[in-house]
Amino acid sequence: MVRLSRTRLVKRSLIFAVFLIAIAAGAFAAAKNIKLFQVNAAESKIRVSWTEDDWVLWKDGSGFGTPKLHITPGNYLAYCVDPATAAPSGEFDTTTFTGKNEDAIKLAIYIASANTTTTNNVMNTWFDINNINEYWQSTTGQYPNVTTAEGMRNFRYIFMHIVVGYLYHEGEADIENRVSTYVDGKDKVLFDRIVSTLKDYVNNKVDIWLMAQNYKLYNIIKPTGSTVQNIVWIENDPDSGSIKVQKCDDESDSCTTPQGAASFSGINFAIYNASGSRIYVPSKNQFYNNNALIASGATNASGNITFSGLPLNVLYKVVETSTNKSYLLTATPQTTTITVDGSTKNLNFSDDVVRGDLKFIKTSDVDGEPMANVIFKIKSTSGAKEEHLVVTDEDGIVDTSASHALHSFHTNGYDDMEEDEIEYLAYGTWFGAANAVDDNRGALPYDTYEITELKCDANKFCYDIGDTKKTVTIKTDGEVVDLGEWSNDCAEFSITTMATDNTDGDKIVAFNEDVEIKDVVDYCLKKDMEFIIKGVVMNKNTKEPVMVDGKRVEQTITLTPESTCGTTEMIYSLNTKDLGGTDLVIFEELYYGDELILSHSDFDNASQTVSVAPPPPDTGAITKTTNGGILSNNAMIIVFAIGGGLGLYASARAFSRKRFLNKKY
Repeated sequence: MVRLSRTRLVKRSLIFAVFLIAIAAGAFAAAKNIKLFQVNAAESKIRVSWTEDDWVLWKDGSGFGTPKLHITPGNYLAYCVDPATAAPSGEFDTTTFTGKNEDAIKLAIYIASANTTTTNNVMNTWFDINNINEYWQSTTGQYPNVTTAEGMRNFRYIFMHIVVGYLYHEGEADIENRVSTYVDGKDKVLFDRIVSTLKDYVNNKVDIWLMAQNYKLYNIIKPTGSTVQNIVWIENDPDSGSIKVQKCDDESDSCTTPQGAASFSGINFAIYNASGSRIYVPSKNQFYNNNALIASGATNASGNITFSGLPLNVLYKVVETSTNKSYLLTATPQTTTITVDGSTKNLNFSDDVVRGDLKFIKTSDVDGEPMANVIFKIKSTSGAKEEHLVVTDEDGIVDTSASHALHSFHTNGYDDMEEDEIEYLAYGTWFGAANAVDDNRGALPYDTYEITELKCDANKFCYDIGDTKKTVTIKTDGEVVDLGEWSNDCAEFSITTMATDNTDGDKIVAFNEDVEIKDVVDYCLKKDMEFIIKGVVMNKNTKEPVMVDGKRVEQTITLTPESTCGTTEMIYSLNTKDLGGTDLVIFEELYYGDELILSHSDFDNASQTVSVAPPPPDTGAITKTTNGGILSNNAMIIVFAIGGGLGLYASARAFSRKRFLNKKY
């Protein structure tokens, strides 16, 4: 930019040329609505053209239109930096500007272009009325009317063109002629002061430089041999990037599929300035001191959150501030720096899913006793619906915690066993990634689980197996959910017997005869299952089985009851010739297959006992016979003569239970 000489009009043509160059950047056209140039990826070239503006510079009426530089697409503010050469016109490639005083030039253009409170305050400080009156007296009417806001604004832009050119050519010979004839004398003092201030702002990283530093400075690429002057501008948007934070599962290494019913959403993160110095974030139009919070938010349904509009080359710290109810908090923060405009840094925050355990005790409703080796299936109701088998121990307990059975010991080993092989072996339980088994954590990830009792050998005598299911929700890390007692309605086994003489139903069988003992068995079993009852005749005196012809006197029957309780009979045949006066006890055992369910074997149980009549004594006592009847062991026989004959009398009471062994009933 130039002005007319204060005393000589001979410089008018030079002044006019300098003004054309300075004003050609479009300062005045953009004064009311300032725009910054942005290079779009889809645009490889820009077009530069000139038009006339209707603003008249001179007050004396001999003024001229101010030419304006158009850069399309759009109409953006640019600065001419080489007034000694022709102004560009046409289509040009662009490139980022690198050269002398690059940062100071960028700052000068930002101050002149960005309509912010900070930039306006700087301009007001540099260009107050006193400065203008001191360095350029306006009484001659050769300058914009700086007493108006528009006039002052236009003057500032003209002046900043000269500042940009001065920085661009600083230190070169004949700089006054290359830039402006008014960069000399006391005028130069003002330029030097402003240029020095710009450099100080950059070096000391003051607020206004922090605001400008992330913009890019562009210039045209002049064709080989071209003598047109260079023009520079800054992009519309500052360089920035993003940080994308993703919550992941540390056990499964998955960032897309949480375990069980867990979720990656609703986890809060915050990002802080960790650069060690003050920074400016244009997207928020705000300054942040070191360690200050810049932004925060919660992860979306996919478990991520993106913080955008972050300046480049700043060290950021990302912290997980709170988690949801299904994952543990990642306590360790992460730091990162964005170095490429428009790029995104990806940070994964991985931690463990909430885990817990369950336990219960399996008992029988019959006697309340614990039931060992009962098989249960535990199935997750969410996610992959994973399922595993567990087995009650000798105390009827299922407990998935590692304190009961290490997760790592034959993990989920029951799953691969045949049903008839399964018994409690303290195998461990683990839901989730097999390579993440951890004895310090719960077996069950955050989820609701369905527990079902399976039919097995241990509960074969119980009813409604599998009809009753229980559910449990694991929602607190480290918790062992106690389901208490799990009871079933099981068969109540019982056998009672009554042994009698099968001939007459009393408790005495004849001596030295072939006899039959009938044992009436009252039972309670599980219906529709096949059972075996085995019985044997025992000698109470010897406590050994009765042997006849070298064989035990025994009986076996197979029973499939149609109702829970009932009655059956077992008949034992034997000869009592060697058993006179002996008590015989019937022992019986109930089997399911080869499994002994219960036994009835009490030598002192009268209902199981019959007695063999004793042999007759040498005194002539009469015992039970098959051709005369029964006399009690103590019956007295009296022989007397009546009319020369013999008669026999016995007490009627002694014959009160007369029966004949050979009589069939």
